[in-house]
Amino acid sequence: MNLKDNIYHPMVDFIYFFSIILITSLCLNPLIIGISFLWSCIYIIKIKGIKKFFKLIGFLSIMMIFMVIINVLFNHKGLTVIMFLRNNNPITLEVIINSFFMSLIFLAVIFWYMYFNELFFSEKIIYITSKLSPKLSLVMSMAFNFIPKYKEKYIEVRDYRKALGINYAGNFFYKIKEFSIIIFSVLSWSMENSIKISDSMRIKGYTGKNRSSFYIYRYNKRDYILLFLMIILIAVITLLIYKNPYLYWYYPRFYIKKSIVNIFIMLLFCFLCSLQFFKKILRKV
Repeated sequence: MNLKDNIYHPMVDFIYFFSIILITSLCLNPLIIGISFLWSCIYIIKIKGIKKFFKLIGFLSIMMIFMVIINVLFNHKGLTVIMFLRNNNPITLEVIINSFFMSLIFLAVIFWYMYFNELFFSEKIIYITSKLSPKLSLVMSMAFNFIPKYKEKYIEVRDYRKALGINYAGNFFYKIKEFSIIIFSVLSWSMENSIKISDSMRIKGYTGKNRSSFYIYRYNKRDYILLFLMIILIAVITLLIYKNPYLYWYYPRFYIKKSIVNIFIMLLFCFLCSLQFFKKILRKV
């Protein structure tokens, strides 16, 4: 991932991802869902590469098909009957279309979260949560710090036991026993390490009232420009969606209304999703 994509203020990126994920999750407009999914795919290809993207989409497609099948079996709305089940319940085209777009929301949200995780490393998340709750920020920072340490300690204990000649390869129950021994060793180490960190923080005066925090993030001109543009786009899109609830419907027949408003919403949301590419232009500002 290019580090130049991370030069913007964390709050700008957070508002961007939060708004897109929220609109994608709550708005059932097929055009919005399709645009969100396509842009999320573009960003995933950008960070993962085309080969990893196809492997990922192949795995998630299985879950998508499973979600469609489950919905089709229990939902029988719609007028366009394709066939009947043995219990005389119909399978309708409208249910299949609705299930397809619902599962597409699921995939789009997963892809947006993956892209969010690429841009939002632990320091940015800690910075945002520290504004809301310093104690929550402390817990999260310790969690982000402990996860790689737990992994390293687990590998260390496992390799040490292997060096002693303890190897239960081929026996499932002995593998479980060996795994539990290693986990208990890591947990014992973590409890001891937590006590040391607690004592260290107390000595350094963390509980003092005059304690202050230092943040490296500062708003600049390009942050304000991008933030202003996003707020305008989000406000207009939200207002148009709220004021025009009947631009589409799934039941009793699937239909998308041919409306200028629908096209305008689609173009605005497409522009909102593409703002990550416009960051390169604003870097020179």
